[in-house]
Amino acid sequence: MGECEKALNTDEPWHFFTTLAEIDALNVLLAETTPNAATQQQMQHSLQTASKHSARIAPRLAAWLLPCSDCAAAISHVLPLPNPVKYWIKLLASHAHTVRNWSEATASDKWAVLKHSGSLRQDGDLAELLSVLGIEDPQYTTVIRAMQACHALDIQSLQQQGFSGNELGQAIKQAQIALLSW
Repeated sequence: MGECEKALNTDEPWHFFTTLAEIDALNVLLAETTPNAATQQQMQHSLQTASKHSARIAPRLAAWLLPCSDCAAAISHVLPLPNPVKYWIKLLASHAHTVRNWSEATASDKWAVLKHSGSLRQDGDLAELLSVLGIEDPQYTTVIRAMQACHALDIQSLQQQGFSGNELGQAIKQAQIALLSW
């Protein structure tokens, strides 16, 4: 990941990948997978958006790969990707559509975003996920408020109702999904 990591730590990391594409070297990094020009532009735009909002390598690289699922699979064969990069690739690939279409998403899909971003009981990576995807107000605030509603769930009242163990976990999940259905 050496040179790639250095590039991702710069203020404008997309120049590295654009240069690789210009000299036909992008396919080396992407294991002979060469995205077309339109996909390369989408990848560059995605990286530019992510770079404005995150200084971390993992979300930046994952955002760059988001428009090209074949590229995400290919790069993992060429580079030993650290776990944080794998986490962000999976998080974006699995949940970008739901986040971008929050108002139309099902409550279960919203719950999955919060769960997988580590945001059901604490802030987790949700705010960074929204920023990396370029989500702005009012949608940004709507999603953050949904997370906060899940944080505010009164678990003690569920325990007082007799829930414990796995049943408590399922009751919490169902209550959170109910909160997200508004």
